[in-house]
Amino acid sequence: MTATRSNVLAKVMSVLMICTLLFSLAVPALAATSKTINTSKANTQVVKIVTGKGWMYSSGLKKTTVTVTNTGKYPVTIYKNIGNIGYSWEGTLYPGCTKTYTAKGSAKTYYVKIQRQTSKPTTVRVSTNAGSVY
Repeated sequence: MTATRSNVLAKVMSVLMICTLLFSLAVPALAATSKTINTSKANTQVVKIVTGKGWMYSSGLKKTTVTVTNTGKYPVTIYKNIGNIGYSWEGTLYPGCTKTYTAKGSAKTYYVKIQRQTSKPTTVRVSTNAGSVY
């Protein structure tokens, strides 16, 4: 009777380990690492970026790269959040052009503000190599 209980317990533990492993692999994959912004909704839109998480990011061995690409037909102005000071002007991003930023720290929050320059809407893609884009 005890051999049967230990077999059942071993099978249940195996299933729980497999579920835990699958869940730990699926959760980071569910976080969005890119987002397309359509400026038809508002003149200015803010994108929240959370950097990669872990001791390698907090120690500086790894960094999060943020890429902003104008995929539309019209230019936009880019502003970058620089902490408690506010936003700094980063320049004009013309159609087809890309700006790349490096964000440091583990699970730190940064913001990029996108402002259209014309009354016509355009699209901008914001992506990261690690972390999330909201």
